[in-house]
Amino acid sequence: MYSVAMKADPASGAPRGVFRLWMAVAASVALVLVVALWSPWLPRVALIGLTDAEVLAVRLGLPDTARISLVADDSERDTLPGGLLVYRAALAYRDRTFSELPLDLAMLTVPSLRAAGAVNGTQRALPVLVDHVELAWSKQRMGMAGLSQPTSLEDLERALERWSSLKDASGDARERSAWPLVFCGGDDESLLQALSVMLVAETGYQGYESARQALASGTGMADVLGGSGGQSPGSVALLAAAGRLKSWIRLGLVHPEWHALKAADLRALLHGGSVFMAIQSLSFRRSVDYAAINEYGSSRFPAASGAPKDAIVAPLTLASIVGSRASALDALRGLYDPALGKEMAALSGRSSALAAAAAPDIQAADALAAVAASRYVVNGLYRDAFADAASAKAAARELRDWLRG
Repeated sequence: MYSVAMKADPASGAPRGVFRLWMAVAASVALVLVVALWSPWLPRVALIGLTDAEVLAVRLGLPDTARISLVADDSERDTLPGGLLVYRAALAYRDRTFSELPLDLAMLTVPSLRAAGAVNGTQRALPVLVDHVELAWSKQRMGMAGLSQPTSLEDLERALERWSSLKDASGDARERSAWPLVFCGGDDESLLQALSVMLVAETGYQGYESARQALASGTGMADVLGGSGGQSPGSVALLAAAGRLKSWIRLGLVHPEWHALKAADLRALLHGGSVFMAIQSLSFRRSVDYAAINEYGSSRFPAASGAPKDAIVAPLTLASIVGSRASALDALRGLYDPALGKEMAALSGRSSALAAAAAPDIQAADALAAVAASRYVVNGLYRDAFADAASAKAAARELRDWLRG
């Protein structure tokens, strides 16, 4: 048997091992007390429904001391603690009571983005990141067809018809496989985004807002498209926009499998050079191999001749504060640092909302310029017209079925 002799501490007479153990316990207790006392002053941040890319970008601007909660969707929004909330703009947040945000921060972005976060003239949210639903086109094929960038919805339609006739007459199998227009109709939000850009193109903000209100009030998508939704301005505008999209499908101007296409499918078609034009988002464009996507120009989806050019479909990532903690405002100021804007945009695949931030590429710069030139910014019907994802998905299914009928 072995025994260990403990030497006594000269000052206290207690064994040194016991003394050291006591000191370690005391230090641990002190640390716990410090953390407990300091914790309420640390910034609390909830990231709600963000993509992995958005989370990476937002984390870049947050302090290291921030206590971050990742929330999969907005279903828990009413139980979230006070602090800074960063979320994807949606109808579900319109009635939420957020703290008023300082004007000096709001002035760092452009007027249309300030307006998008204001409620009755009070700044309740600030955009952090900006996506953009754009029109992309093959630069080479546009030149082959003797066409230039469409500046109106009518120009776009003529370009689709022109390419359709050229590809059918081509002896090149690769050109014959390049469909005039492609979009991800198999993805619910992308399908409603395609309808949203058509709606804005034909009727401007007023028509879009009327349609949004009709759907938000409970009028079913199937009722509107079936003609039983009444003759309200919103129902009429919605049916007209969907009707034009359906006519393009019937004329063979849209990829025949549009209703099944997801992001991975469109990415593969772009890699294979099988697209003349596409309706896509800026964040999607950033996910495509540079060598492939560099063959495509992009621009704001063109408005119909005579229609107002006052709105743009640009889904936003917003930040708001619940409560009055100074630490939450400090965290928000970190997200509004122009020096970080370029890197946050690059990480997220979107554009920075800050006017003074450098852009990572020409598309991000063009997106913010288009937003700045617009009076209204809308997020697309998927987010703006439905209180929850289940309702939005149901409307997308009804639209898809109608377009295929």
